Amino acid sequence: MIGASIDQLESLARALGQTSTDIIDANGDAQQVAGNAVAQMNDIAEATRASIEAAMSELVAAIGRSRSELAGVDWTGPNRTTFETHYYDFDAAMTSAQTNTNETFSNLKVTIAQMGEQIEAYAGEIRAALDAAAQSATSMSNAVTTQQANLEAAMSGMTVG
Repeated sequence: MIGASIDQLESLARALGQTSTDIIDANGDAQQVAGNAVAQMNDIAEATRASIEAAMSELVAAIGRSRSELAGVDWTGPNRTTFETHYYDFDAAMTSAQTNTNETFSNLKVTIAQMGEQIEAYAGEIRAALDAAAQSATSMSNAVTTQQANLEAAMSGMTVG
């Protein structure tokens, strides 16, 4: 054997070529996962906000219907005053809850956007590292293929006998 077996070099070159392809595929997968993560966080936050707002709207509507019915009722006295006082307290609490919900989810959007920027930066670092790894695997494969060609050339010039 002169430096290496041609068959082994051929097998190694194929393996390195496949490694390079696998790295490129993994890089694409990593980029997609990073992009999907941010989109999913946004979707979950929006669905949560919508669910909370729907529940609050149902409560406001139910109490509003009671308030509307009250307008048609001939009712006076301290209990009516108590009802109206608590209605206004309820209305203020729901307004506060809506304001808090809006602020919280607005802040959450900012946080998700910041996380998205960090994930994108990370994805860029991964992309660069995997690109470098793929280039290295390709260079190693090329070196092996060149060595194989050199051996074949050297062996074809040899004569037996």
